[in-house]
Amino acid sequence: GKTLIISTHDVDLAYRWADEVILMKDGDVIRRGSGPEVFMDGNLIRDARLKLPMVVDIYQELASRGIASEGKPPRNILELCDLLQPRGSVGDGSVGKIYICDADGSDEKQILAIMDKIGKGCFKGAMGTSAKLLAERCGIPLDFTYGVIDKCILKALIGKDALIMTSGGMVEHTMKRISDYGRESGVVIYAVRLRRCENSEIYGMESTSSITRNP
Repeated sequence: GKTLIISTHDVDLAYRWADEVILMKDGDVIRRGSGPEVFMDGNLIRDARLKLPMVVDIYQELASRGIASEGKPPRNILELCDLLQPRGSVGDGSVGKIYICDADGSDEKQILAIMDKIGKGCFKGAMGTSAKLLAERCGIPLDFTYGVIDKCILKALIGKDALIMTSGGMVEHTMKRISDYGRESGVVIYAVRLRRCENSEIYGMESTSSITRNP
């Protein structure tokens, strides 16, 4: 593994992804810790002339109204929704599929063939510059361009299908994120990895991964 250091004023990015946050003001370190340890201290964040991450701001407001239980704060919208609707309690029980396509190995013809197979009414997200550019060339309007995996999981939980176009070798990461959520939640989510068919120029739905709770 590699250590990545990012200097940013984007509190949402830092809270969502950083294992450790170093908060600075006027060149001095004023707090160091995990995202929740640093960003749940509203007075400290204001003193550093920053704003609270959006998900923390919403969570604290809901907790103050007794709508969300106080405790471990959510790191993203998916975890916030789980606080409001317990995992495993999903509407009428129907769960959508998440289709995953490697845009680096696809062209416009193949992507349009995929859309014909799975239906243009599904939600669509793209991760990575080449995936977003490919969607643009195909005239595919994207519903999600950030937080794509979690937002597609949220749609699957209410019975909607979604397509994730990835690039930069992110297919395995996407499958793992969905798998991890399925194991933790007990909700069965079908992540369908789209693979190239033999003797064909288009992709087929050859590999389906069923994600369930560990026994």
